[in-house]
Amino acid sequence: PLELTGDLEDAMGMIGGNVQFKVGLTGSGPISFSWFKDGVLLSDAGGALLKLDQLTSEDSGVYQVNVTNPGGTVRSGSARLDVVAGPSIVQAPVSEKVTLGKSVEFAVIAGGSKPLTYRWYKDGVAIEGAIDTSYVVGSATDEDQGSYSVLVANRGGNIESDAVSLMVLTPVSVIKDLESVTVSEGDVARLSVEAGGTRPISYQW
Repeated sequence: PLELTGDLEDAMGMIGGNVQFKVGLTGSGPISFSWFKDGVLLSDAGGALLKLDQLTSEDSGVYQVNVTNPGGTVRSGSARLDVVAGPSIVQAPVSEKVTLGKSVEFAVIAGGSKPLTYRWYKDGVAIEGAIDTSYVVGSATDEDQGSYSVLVANRGGNIESDAVSLMVLTPVSVIKDLESVTVSEGDVARLSVEAGGTRPISYQW
C-alpha cells in the first residue's frame, strides 16, 4: 500500500516567480498523481512534483494531491499558496521648501500586496512614530532640514524611496537698521543696513 512520507507544505511565491509542491511516498507501482487546486482537478499536472512558473495572483489557493496505485489511493494534506506582489513606489516623495514655523508634508503612494507598512527616515535615521503613508513636520525649525526617505514593506520584501530634501526658509529681518548721518556738502554719505534670513537676500534702495 501507499504511504506518504512527506506531506505538502504551505508556500509563498512572488508575482512572476515560481514555486513547487512535492510529496514523499513509499509503495509499489504503477503510481499516478492527481493534483487539485481549490478542489478542482489540474489536468496538466501528473507527477510527484508540481511546479508552477510565471506566477500570477490567480495561482493563489489551496493545493492537494491524490496518489493512486493498484492497492488504493491516499490523499495529501492541504497546502496554501500565497502569491505576493512585492512593494513598489507609485508616487515618490518630492523635495520641499517651508517657511520657518510653518508645516510641511511628505507623502508616498505605494503598490503591492496588502498589508503594506511604512517607515520614514531623516538623514538615514528612523523617525519615531512615523509609520503612515505621509509624514508631517508640524512647525518647521532649522533642525528639521535634511534628507527624508520612506521604506515600504510587505511580506514579499521592501523598497526605499530616493531621499528628498527639506529646506527651512527663514524670513528676512533687519538686524541693524539705517542710522542718520551728517556730512558736508560734496562729501560721500555711507548708509548701511544689516539683514538676516535665508540667503540669497536682495536689496532695493
